[in-house]
Amino acid sequence: MPMKHQPPTYRPRRICVFALLLALLLPLLTAACTPGAEESAGTSSSEGTSAESSPSADSSGGTEPSAGESSSEEPSLPEESAPPESSRPDLSVLPEESEAEDPSEPSQEVFGDAFCYVALGDSICRGYGLDDPENQRYSSLIGKQTGCTVYNYGVDGQTGEELITFLREGKAEALSQADVVSVSIGGNNLLHVLSTLFFSMLGNFDLNNPASVLQMDAEDLFAAVDDAVTAFEQELPVLIELIGQQAPNAKILFQTVYNPYRSFVFPPLRLNGGPNGGMTTLSALADECIQRLNEKIRDGALQYGYTVCDVYDAFEQNANRLVNASLGKINFDPHPNAEGHAVIAEVLLKEIPKKN
Repeated sequence: MPMKHQPPTYRPRRICVFALLLALLLPLLTAACTPGAEESAGTSSSEGTSAESSPSADSSGGTEPSAGESSSEEPSLPEESAPPESSRPDLSVLPEESEAEDPSEPSQEVFGDAFCYVALGDSICRGYGLDDPENQRYSSLIGKQTGCTVYNYGVDGQTGEELITFLREGKAEALSQADVVSVSIGGNNLLHVLSTLFFSMLGNFDLNNPASVLQMDAEDLFAAVDDAVTAFEQELPVLIELIGQQAPNAKILFQTVYNPYRSFVFPPLRLNGGPNGGMTTLSALADECIQRLNEKIRDGALQYGYTVCDVYDAFEQNANRLVNASLGKINFDPHPNAEGHAVIAEVLLKEIPKKN
C-alpha cells in the first residue's frame, strides 16, 4: 500500500481569467438594459460498490461487461485527438499562494478497511473551492459513510488526455488495490475550447457601445465544441482500458458533468446563426455544450462497461445552491460547494454499499 502523504496544496483551475473577464463585463451589460445606460456605462469599462471479482451489475439489475479486461497492447489515441499545446490559452492564475503539487502523491484517508476507493479526476475531485477539502469533498464523505480507505488523485485543470498520461506514467499506484474507482473528467476538455472562443468574442465587443452584447458565430462555436467532444470520445475507451488494466477488480463509476451556470439567465449573448434569432444566455449555451459531452459519457457505459453516476441530473433542480457560481454575487467559480459535494457523494453511494 502506498505510504501516507501530507495533504496537497491547491492551485486554481484555468477558469479564473474566464470568470474574471465575465465579472468585469457584467456591470456594463447590466447598465445597457437600464435607463440612462449611456451615462452610467461610460465609467464602467474599468473567472462502486466494493467491486466484486465478477462483472458488475448496473442499477437496473443487468450485468455490465467487465471494465477490467486487460489488453495485450497498450491502448493508444489517434494522433489527431491531441490538440497542440499552443492552441490553449494560459489561464493558470490566482491566487498567489497556490503552489503546484506532485499529483503522484495522493491524499490518503483511512476510515476503515471495508474496501479501497480511488478517486480520479479534475479539480472537482480534488475539492477545489472548499473551506476544508480533506473533510468536505465527496471522496471523504464516501469514506466516512462506508468505512473504506480513500486515495484521492484529483488534479486541478486535468483533461481526459492528461488523465491518460497520468495513468500511463503509473502515478495512480493505489489503483492496483482498488475495489471502486470514480472518474470526474471532461469539463476541462470543453473549457479549453470555450475560453479560446470567449477571448475571440471579447475582441469583437464594443466597450464604447453600452447597447452591444457579447456575440460569436454559432457555426464556429459548435464546430469547436464538436471537435472537443470527438477528442473526448476517442480518449474515453483508452482511459477506461488503462483503469481496467491497473485496477482489474474494480467497479468503475463515471460521473456526468453538471451545468454550473444553470441560474445564469443574464446577461444576453448573441449566437450569430443560432436558433431563436441568435439570442441566448450563458445558462443555455453551457447546457448545450455540456449535454453533448454527457451524451458520450452515457453512451460509453454500454460499450466499455462502466457505471454512469448522473451528477448532471442530481444538480439540475438546485444547481444555484450547489455551486460557488452566483449571478447575484458576480461569482463565476464553477466548482461545487460543500452541499454540492454532499450531493455528488449521494449519487456515487447509490453504487457503493454503506458500512454495516
